[in-house]
Amino acid sequence: MIAFLSWWWIAVPSKIVYIGKRMLVKLYDFFSISLLLKTLLLPWKRDEINATNVSLDVVIRIWIMNMVSVLVGFTVRGMTIFIGFVVLFLTCLITVFVLIGFYLLPFLSIAMLILAIRSFNGFF
Repeated sequence: MIAFLSWWWIAVPSKIVYIGKRMLVKLYDFFSISLLLKTLLLPWKRDEINATNVSLDVVIRIWIMNMVSVLVGFTVRGMTIFIGFVVLFLTCLITVFVLIGFYLLPFLSIAMLILAIRSFNGFF
């Protein structure tokens, strides 16, 4: 009985927390959040045009195209970071719910047994 209680209260919850941590690390790596934060203000796909010995009109057009490329890169990276953080938060929330649900399983089974007995009480 001691081995079962040790398994129930120590081994399985620590395994649930371990799996949750591993999932968070894998998802953080999958979304490359640290890399996206480092390159947040760089042009999209490093698409940048350089201007040498051209007129002022062409320089302004190139500057505008470079700023649009930076804006596109910021938008795509920003949305990816946001979605990554949402997925990380949901994963953390699911891990907590699974852990709480695991602890509530014995009480849920007792409650279901009591409800079943009550429903059969008027049947006979």
